[in-house]
Amino acid sequence: MDNIKKAEILKFHEEFKSAGLISRRPHEKQWLINMAFLLGEQWLSWSNTQWMMYRPPAPTWRIRLVINKIFPNVLDILSKLASKLAEKKVIPSKIEDRSMETAKLCEKLLKHLDRENEALLENQKLTLWRIVYGLAYKDVGWDATRGQNITEPKTEEREVPNVETGLMENQTVLKLNAKTGEPEEYDFNLGEVITDIKNPFEVIWEPGVKRFRDSHRIMVLYRKTVESVKEQYPDHADEIKSEGAASMSAIESQLMRILGQHPQDGGSVPGQEGISGYCTVEEMRELPSKKYKKGRFWRVTGGTLLKHEESLPYKFMVKENNLGMMEYPYIDTGEKVPGETPVTQAIPLQLQINKTASQLVEIRNLMGKPKWVAYRESAIAKTAITSEPGEVIEPTYVPNVPEPHPVQMPSPGSYIPKMQDTMTVQLQDIFSIHEVTKGQTPPRIKSGVAIRALQEADERVYGPVYTSFEKREEIVAKWQLMLVAEKYREPRIIKIIGENNEVEVEEFVANADIPTDVFIVAASSFTQSRVAKQELIFSMFERGFFGDPADESVRQRILKLAEVGMIEMVYQEAMIDENESRREERLWTKGNVGMIASWDNHQVHIARHNMFRKSDKYRKLHPTIQKEIDAHINIHTTQLPETSMREQQEEMAEKQEVMMAEGVKATKQKADDDRAKTAHDMLISEQGLEKKEGEKKGKS
Repeated sequence: MDNIKKAEILKFHEEFKSAGLISRRPHEKQWLINMAFLLGEQWLSWSNTQWMMYRPPAPTWRIRLVINKIFPNVLDILSKLASKLAEKKVIPSKIEDRSMETAKLCEKLLKHLDRENEALLENQKLTLWRIVYGLAYKDVGWDATRGQNITEPKTEEREVPNVETGLMENQTVLKLNAKTGEPEEYDFNLGEVITDIKNPFEVIWEPGVKRFRDSHRIMVLYRKTVESVKEQYPDHADEIKSEGAASMSAIESQLMRILGQHPQDGGSVPGQEGISGYCTVEEMRELPSKKYKKGRFWRVTGGTLLKHEESLPYKFMVKENNLGMMEYPYIDTGEKVPGETPVTQAIPLQLQINKTASQLVEIRNLMGKPKWVAYRESAIAKTAITSEPGEVIEPTYVPNVPEPHPVQMPSPGSYIPKMQDTMTVQLQDIFSIHEVTKGQTPPRIKSGVAIRALQEADERVYGPVYTSFEKREEIVAKWQLMLVAEKYREPRIIKIIGENNEVEVEEFVANADIPTDVFIVAASSFTQSRVAKQELIFSMFERGFFGDPADESVRQRILKLAEVGMIEMVYQEAMIDENESRREERLWTKGNVGMIASWDNHQVHIARHNMFRKSDKYRKLHPTIQKEIDAHINIHTTQLPETSMREQQEEMAEKQEVMMAEGVKATKQKADDDRAKTAHDMLISEQGLEKKEGEKKGKS
């Protein structure tokens, strides 16, 4: 790049930065005040002339109490909005078994990325900034230093003699170190998709826009160590310098003071100038246009152009026409980029609470050690009257001069403590915090149904807040998957904590066709009342809506649904069998169908395996493997106690039938024998009679 174009870019950069900071200044003032009040710095004042916060001077007797009501109310909201991650579902790109299976794997990948990026902690920081500032950001990008570390041997082409022919030929061989003679190796990381949380001080939008997404350009500020920037841009190492407090904005330095840091911490360590310390890298991103078809971006630090490309950093930005930065307002008014926040509305009440409490202490001090009226003629020094017990004060007696006496102070009215309570309730109303929010029962409310109705109404207030958050999370998850399709080149091992806290390890192979359409299960990021949820579930369970209450498997499912703790201990044996059945199913997908064990819980295995037989994984298996799986499950079925008892009963019934048949046959045989014997006897008898008659005839 020639110097003229470089100068034009740097000039445009500074003009954009200056204009953006000027348009943002009114919001910065409120952001700083809000953070100061959250952290308990509530006796500061703002100077419009110097554009900074300062602590106004006060006499030594002045009481400055801080009864911080903002902090616990912010924590209450934070616990509702950021105690769990939203449930993400990936929509298959096609109506095919393979596409549906890939979508499930992408869901696991998103869980893996959440775990790698510590998404729960990062979302808590994001939500805190949304509540306090009214605005925060998520920046989706790629970190080449993250991901699995890979070590591979280096190779080179070299002429070596062929063993058979003796001729020289090129072969790929290991590359050896010239000094040590040891094989050299590549050592690198695969890289990983990251989400970086940004506070509103770190992003500058285009002046004049009412919505962040309408900004054609943005500037992102990164605070980095000088050493890391020099390592990333070695060609500009001599131009990269550490920044001290003078180079920081007034707002940034004030924010650091409120947070307990010191602005001079950014400077270099004596003796290590140019190596230690911090510097700000300013990255400009610009959307695609007619002039720049793929957009453009550049990075600047201390007036030095580090990098410039006439294309946005990632392909998904060009395809989706976005800058890879998602804004998260607390309450989006649509009239300005920063959202509205209850902290701003609560500050006037918080000031009155502090002033009232401080004045009460001052009144108490005056009543304990009141002001005195002493004429000069009495010759009593101002320091003569102290709180020392038994102190003797010796005034000078002067005729016709009244004796020194304390000023009678009026007692504070009884309405003041009530006023404090009223202001506290009003402040909680601003944050939508009530008795039911804190698990307390409102006065005169006894019905459980009424309490649940109040809880539901109390939680409904946060609907717009978490709905806005979840819609933006859908877009961010889509960007993550698009970046995965762009950057993943090697198979990845993803690890998540699955059902029953079982560690699941999967191999993920990305391609350009992976589904990227994501939706968030409604209200899945919002923490609702667990007690009310459990009460509803158990009530429906007792009425039989979930199945037979006496069924052990139904009870186990209900305890999981109600999120009852220590369920693993209650159903430890059943969960072991569930995990074992999942392990068997993973082996089945690889063509390995093993034998059952005599100690298996056959009922659990059958239930899990039948669910597997209804899945796409089973349908995709070879028919031979399917038959082996069917035989495996049939063996489990034959081992069930009721099956064994039924088989025994059937066997006994068969024996009884055989015995009865044999008995009938024997009886019939005996009857036949008896009839034959009778017939034989009758025949013999008849033959005897005939013989006798013949003998008689012969004699005659």
